[in-house]
Amino acid sequence: MSRFIQILQKFNFVDSSIQDSDTEPTIPVFSSTQELPKDTFFVTPRIVLIPYPKEELINSLAGYFNTMYSRKYMVWNISETLYSADIFNGQVLDFVFVGYPNPPLSNIFGIFNSISGWLESDPDNIAVIHCQTTRARSFMMISSYLAWQNHKDPIEVYSQLSKNFTQPSNLLFPSHYRYMNYINQVTKGFKPHDKTLFLKKVIINGLPLNLKVFKPYIQFFHSGKIIYSSFEADQMKTYTQNDESVCFDVNLEIKGDIIFRCRNNNEDKMQTVFRAMFHTAFTDDYILRLYKNDLDAVSEHFSDEFMVDLFFTSKEGTNNVVPGNLKKRKVKKTENKNMIYEEGEEEEEEKIDRELIEKYKNHIEDSDEDEEEDEDLDDYFQKLEAAK
Repeated sequence: MSRFIQILQKFNFVDSSIQDSDTEPTIPVFSSTQELPKDTFFVTPRIVLIPYPKEELINSLAGYFNTMYSRKYMVWNISETLYSADIFNGQVLDFVFVGYPNPPLSNIFGIFNSISGWLESDPDNIAVIHCQTTRARSFMMISSYLAWQNHKDPIEVYSQLSKNFTQPSNLLFPSHYRYMNYINQVTKGFKPHDKTLFLKKVIINGLPLNLKVFKPYIQFFHSGKIIYSSFEADQMKTYTQNDESVCFDVNLEIKGDIIFRCRNNNEDKMQTVFRAMFHTAFTDDYILRLYKNDLDAVSEHFSDEFMVDLFFTSKEGTNNVVPGNLKKRKVKKTENKNMIYEEGEEEEEEKIDRELIEKYKNHIEDSDEDEEEDEDLDDYFQKLEAAK
């Protein structure tokens, strides 16, 4: 086992069960007549982005790196699946997070440190990175790593990289941008809080247009497991265009990386209408407002004025403070109807959003106990890139 992998295991950056193989694998050789697979990019002379090494690509990829770099390369697998590392001579580090648009924040800096440690250990070493299909997670992580190394804004770095490598401007999801902003704040010295938040209520402001039946339920996930679901098949309400909003009493303690999903129980099938990933350490106020352009794979049936509000109190549920620093956003639509994300600066509102405060006050009530649905992340974000 390489000394580098032993060090990573010591600091819990990789699975401690990784062992060297007892038998020598057959390592492919790269010939001068072969070409690297499409979508292989040398982002820098020492950082390489490759496509997912599926069966028809893995021999040429492994052959190239084994022939050209021998033991001087390391592969970072940040996809959602594992594969045998033997063909890469065992030089693969797995950071697999099923159901996440990007790695949890608690792991992102561990990945940064492992890449940095590998590159610093030998000036000839290179880092090879791949995700699953659309390269969104890879570009997000590479941009953020380069920004972290050079004290830059990850979004600005990504913007430049996407131009250099002719990537579509809407490759990333809003949750990617949210986490790049988190990384930028930490890089600039911001110290996130370590508090547990008490999520009191969730209010959906605006219902989908042109839907005959809207029977929504919400779910929250943490560490790959469902921690809350409002799903109760016999008690779910049906909403119409005459309803202006939907309110869910949640009463849930949350901390860390959270995935939030809303689905519509549309009789014959369950349909996801929006989802988002956020981290509680960057939620300083008692409200998190998510506009349509902040949500991943949001249904095209929602109007541009649609928004979701998450209301927090103190852990004991006694603090009913409502902040007055809500922000309006300039929204620019992209060609992808499922992805509308923010461009431009935010404008501070001088007036408190009175309507929101009144809505919040009217809904501050104790709710019944919530039933949790024993469900894993089967299809959640499984088709995230395909939704593009």
